[in-house]
Amino acid sequence: RRAWVRNSLVVSEVALALVLLVGASLFVRSYLNLQRAALGFDTAPLLTLRFYLPGDAYEAPAAQSRRVEDIVRRIEPLPGVEALFASNFVPLGSGGGGGEVVIDGRAAETGRQPLIARIATTAGLRATLGLRLLRGRDFTAEEGFTRNPVAVINQMMAERFWPGADPLGRRFRMAEDRNPEWFTVIGVVADFRHYQGEGEDGWTPSAFVPYAYEPALNTGLTVRAAGDPARITAAIREEIRRSDSSLPIFQVRTMEELRQRSFWQHTLFGWMFSMFGFIALALASIGVYGVLSYAVAQRTQEIGVRVALGAARRDVLRLIVGQGVRLAAMGVALGLAGAFVITPVIGTILHDVSPTDPLSFAGVAAFLTAVAILASYLPARRALKVDPIVALRGTE
Repeated sequence: RRAWVRNSLVVSEVALALVLLVGASLFVRSYLNLQRAALGFDTAPLLTLRFYLPGDAYEAPAAQSRRVEDIVRRIEPLPGVEALFASNFVPLGSGGGGGEVVIDGRAAETGRQPLIARIATTAGLRATLGLRLLRGRDFTAEEGFTRNPVAVINQMMAERFWPGADPLGRRFRMAEDRNPEWFTVIGVVADFRHYQGEGEDGWTPSAFVPYAYEPALNTGLTVRAAGDPARITAAIREEIRRSDSSLPIFQVRTMEELRQRSFWQHTLFGWMFSMFGFIALALASIGVYGVLSYAVAQRTQEIGVRVALGAARRDVLRLIVGQGVRLAAMGVALGLAGAFVITPVIGTILHDVSPTDPLSFAGVAAFLTAVAILASYLPARRALKVDPIVALRGTE
């Protein structure tokens, strides 16, 4: 009866430890995947900020465009500034627009046209983010501030609407614009993630049009720095104040900070479960070792009897370790079954890792099995060193 209780305790300990460690492993892997997630551009040299155009003086879109143009012209020659663009959008932040698109020469049922993102930007987006120009050309500086109906599109939009064909010179318009204009495609750039999200979220067919088409009171500025982007913050603030001292400047962050903030909940879960996982790893190792070690210690007299009757020490060691491994295997099997039932519940908050990820399940199972082998082997080896006569007396 005592052996049955002891064995049940070993199996339960292993099963519960496996479920906890698998959950911790999934969250840690999800966090690491987010850290390595492809964005399509390097965040390290980039600084972002927003400024607001207040008051009656900026009610007219033309006034907004002129002020933004003046700010961009002032910041461009600053030491340490390699490139910049102003936009109604900040990468990995928010903003932009979009809607249903009409492709010239293609009929589509009203209300069922495909969707794209349309981002209004000054020239410099490609150079600032370091995007590859795949076809055509970029905006000129003048085109970025005038209502010139040209557009640079991303690779995803080119492949979606003109697969296998040259998109340059093709035209499109936004279906919901009150006075729609046909935009002519002049260039194609590589895709990049607009917003930090799950899976394919944040990657979308996109058209980049001159800033004058959709100026924003809340305008974002993205700057590429030659060194540490934080060092040019003061100079940029000063130039914006010189342009108009009434403009509020806010959300001043490096792009790397913005990237980290965009998945703060995953960072929290990652660190939290890394800590819990480490604690669980230690407790599981100590717990499994302790229970198995105690179970073997209780058999010291049995081991002495076997040795006294002529059993080879190697055979006794194999017997004891084998029994410990069998108990651990039962616990691993139960734990795997439990983990397969429980982990799908957290699937919605994992990033690029399956809730039944075989690497996490196999890795944790192998680790606990190794702990069980060690926890059986060391006490059994110690017990074998006890004099059989002492063991037969029931003392050590």
